[in-house]
Amino acid sequence: MSSATLERRAGRRYPLHFQLAYRVFGKGHAIFAGTAQTVNISSKGVLVTPIGAVSKGQLVELSIQWQTGAPGAAQADLEILGRVMRVDRSGTAIHILRYGFHPHSVLSSNASAV
Repeated sequence: MSSATLERRAGRRYPLHFQLAYRVFGKGHAIFAGTAQTVNISSKGVLVTPIGAVSKGQLVELSIQWQTGAPGAAQADLEILGRVMRVDRSGTAIHILRYGFHPHSVLSSNASAV
C-alpha cells in the first residue's frame, strides 16, 4: 500500500509551528488553561503538542500567535474553537468548529488569565 492510500485526511496539512494559549472547557466553563505549540494546521483541524488531562470530545479554545513574517508588522491571533478528536504521543488533534483572526493582545498570550 502506498502512503497516499493510507492518508484519510481531506485537507492538506501545513507544518506551521506557532506558540499558542489554550483553554479547555467542561460543563460550560474553562476547567484549565496552558500553553502549547502547533505541529501542523489544515483547513479543518490543528495538531498541537500534547495537552495533558484532555479527553476526546472536549471543547478547546486556542489563541495562536500568528506570525506574518514581516519585521515590525502588526501581529494577529488566530482564535479557534474546536473539539478534541484524538490524544496520543504525537499530539492533540483538534477539529476546527469556528475560527477568526483578531489583533494580537497581551491577554490572549497569557494563559493564566482564565
